[in-house]
Amino acid sequence: MGTLLFWAALAVVGFLAGLVSSAAGLASLISYPALLMFGLSPIMANVTNTFGTITSSGSALLASIPELKHSAKQILRILPITIVGAVIGSFLLFMIPEAQFKHLVPFFMLFAAVTLLWPRRSKKGQSLKEESKQIKHARLRNLFAYIGVWLVSIYQGYFGAGAGVLVLTLFTVINRDQTYATNNAIKNVSIAVTNILSVIIYAFETTILWGYVLPMAVGYFFGGLVGPRIVRYVPTRVMQIIVGIGALILAVALAVW
Repeated sequence: MGTLLFWAALAVVGFLAGLVSSAAGLASLISYPALLMFGLSPIMANVTNTFGTITSSGSALLASIPELKHSAKQILRILPITIVGAVIGSFLLFMIPEAQFKHLVPFFMLFAAVTLLWPRRSKKGQSLKEESKQIKHARLRNLFAYIGVWLVSIYQGYFGAGAGVLVLTLFTVINRDQTYATNNAIKNVSIAVTNILSVIIYAFETTILWGYVLPMAVGYFFGGLVGPRIVRYVPTRVMQIIVGIGALILAVALAVW
């Protein structure tokens, strides 16, 4: 394969991965297997992909500004746990064999798929007692969901495949009354912070394959601009079903790789 054709192929992979990453958190369904096909080891594929996603993180945030304007409190809650988790996970990448995580990831993805696909109960017609009971359950559910965000941040800093859809699922649990587009925008913030911290740590710990990173980064940037704009016009439940099915496919794919 000639150099120009090789770079063009990587740019296309980056665009598609950036689009599905910024819209659904499913970049690994495209980018990770593509990099493995290009001959990279699992760790180098992970590092290369993380560097490439920096540009889509930035463009996705720009495209998500309308949804983020009213989400400042939510973002301030998640930033500390996201930062701590990302730093821990990035250092773990070079200390613990990734196989120990890879065997668990398909089960995490299956959980995400079931959560997204599970039918939502309507709150209409509920008694005050039922509403009070649901509020107590919601607080406990949100506590575990925030713990889950921290754990996924560790995982994303460490390996990352499927982390986007896991974070999106957790925000869907926490913000059940928000639109898909809003939860997706908050997910983009979390993913951007984790990727930036991971890139800084990776730069000091391993060799960066710039011949792979740069063309992918170009594609990622333009893909990241498109994703948030698409989900803005698609009904929330439709997006949840689409992403849930994607998560099921990714769960199977990760189990096979």
